[in-house]
Amino acid sequence: MMNEHNIEEINKRIEELKREISAVQGSDTEVYARIVGYYRSVGNWNKGKREEYNYRKNFMINDATTVCISAEEPAKETTPMPQTSAVGRILCFVRKTCPNCPPVKAALEKSDLPVEYIDADTNEGLQSAVAYGVMKAPTVLFLDADGRELSRTSDAAGLESLAATAV
Repeated sequence: MMNEHNIEEINKRIEELKREISAVQGSDTEVYARIVGYYRSVGNWNKGKREEYNYRKNFMINDATTVCISAEEPAKETTPMPQTSAVGRILCFVRKTCPNCPPVKAALEKSDLPVEYIDADTNEGLQSAVAYGVMKAPTVLFLDADGRELSRTSDAAGLESLAATAV
């Protein structure tokens, strides 16, 4: 049982930490998106380009057919994270020029699950991306032992939630 002296020390430390947290100052996060063949900070986009972004359409390529997915029905990019015990294999589609790939790789390295990195810049990687319906990098696919997709995500936050369930 804790004595009163320890509780006072704990409460004092909690108040000290609350003051430190309230004094923390952050900075704006810079978001990058692909624009006419290269990545550029969204904050630097002009008004016309931002408006045009709202009308963009995603395309899904399946073998010989091309299916247009309208802006009103965006492609499914994140699905609920599976239980780690059900995951048999993880595929991570990456590109050399992708600014979002390093944080996703770092989040994957925190887990003990085996990860196969697929370079979507190569012909084999692109064919694999088409086979799995991957439209952007990074995309992480969680497959069961039979190779069926359990879930997918494109951000480090989704991976961190998976790592939290693995503990």
